[in-house]
Amino acid sequence: MRSRILPLAALAVLFFSLHASPLQAQDLNLANQYFNNGEYEKAAALYSQLLERDERNDIFFARYVDCLINLERYDECEKAIKKQLRKTPDNVALYVTYGDLYERMEKPDEAKAQYQRAIEKMAPDYASVNKLASLFMSRSKYDWATQTYERGSQLLKDPNRFAFNLGELYRRKGDPAKMIEHYLNAVSADPGRIPSVQTLLARYLAPSDFTELQTQLYARIQESDNPDYVELLAWSFVQRKDFKSALRQYKALDKRYDENGQRIFNLAGDAADAKDYDTAISAYDYLVAEKGRLNPFFFDAKREAMECRRKKVTEGYNYTQEDLKMLETEYESFLDQFG
Repeated sequence: MRSRILPLAALAVLFFSLHASPLQAQDLNLANQYFNNGEYEKAAALYSQLLERDERNDIFFARYVDCLINLERYDECEKAIKKQLRKTPDNVALYVTYGDLYERMEKPDEAKAQYQRAIEKMAPDYASVNKLASLFMSRSKYDWATQTYERGSQLLKDPNRFAFNLGELYRRKGDPAKMIEHYLNAVSADPGRIPSVQTLLARYLAPSDFTELQTQLYARIQESDNPDYVELLAWSFVQRKDFKSALRQYKALDKRYDENGQRIFNLAGDAADAKDYDTAISAYDYLVAEKGRLNPFFFDAKREAMECRRKKVTEGYNYTQEDLKMLETEYESFLDQFG
């Protein structure tokens, strides 16, 4: 079992080298070299010596424990952990290490008890919660990391404090429904997360999962007057190329907040690119009718609406002379009015 804290160990080497004597730094470099080469007996001896000089160094201790576990010196390892716990009983990382040892000894119940103890003894502050959850995640113990964040939310009396973190965990666990739930909780707590949540949902949701996203959004819209949910719902329709449904949501937002129509103008362009000319025309016509000539999108919307009507007729290869005549009349009217 190789160490799972290599990045932390590398940082410890750098920090220790800057502050230790040349001899101490040399011992540390040699210990790490032995460890990386799988020479655990030699590495354990050097880490033990380093701990005598700095007995509260978590990185040295974790490496020492890794050596003993790889050497299957379990009794000696357990004694070392208990000794360290007597010195620093509130160091929750030690309980995780103790649980790892029990897992290696094939004692799952004892391991669970230690992991649970780590969560129970966790300090009620953001940094401590994140640190313990990250420790579990580094060991791919996502269920325990989830429990850590949930306990942290209780301790901090903020149900959405770790919502984004929980969304990430459920994504890793392959639970899209719970992932969506917590990402939406994160948006509720911090609307600034909308762009990052959209990016993650677009990347990780399967096409069939968008139905779940829309179901949850509809339920929240019924319960909460939160425009961020409407925005996400419209965005979800765009991802599925359902521009007509997206337009309906964007119109609601536009009217509610008396916006300048940019959302709708952009949606019309996307619909036109996807050859959904009916929705594009409807969006452009809405801007022309509702926003008036002083709106910055008025002229472009009117011109693009005519272009979409032309493409709808000509690209369909199913048009009459009368259709062409109507298009011609519309173009002439536009030129007469706006030059």
